[in-house]
Amino acid sequence: MGQLTRFLARQIWIALVWYMRRPPIKRMRRNVTGLMPGKFGERARQSLTRQDRFARRYGILMLTWSLNLLFASLFITGTYVLVTTASENGWLTVPGSEDRANLR
Repeated sequence: MGQLTRFLARQIWIALVWYMRRPPIKRMRRNVTGLMPGKFGERARQSLTRQDRFARRYGILMLTWSLNLLFASLFITGTYVLVTTASENGWLTVPGSEDRANLR
């Protein structure tokens, strides 16, 4: 599961970075901080810079971790459904003594 999640995380990360580098997105990010007056605009630009730095440092790690949690959740849910279905259909019951005598 580790190789699969790392591969998927890398592919998703590449797509996200590609999307964030498109001119309309860059323009939108600049315009949002430009709407704020004076000191608030400068703080907003610094905040965006800090967020970008954090994303570059920990983004792919967080994405990999999230995908691992997703796949673990899917595995646990699938196992639960399988066991519940098996129990309801009688696949997990122990045969009685008369059933064992009929098998011989």
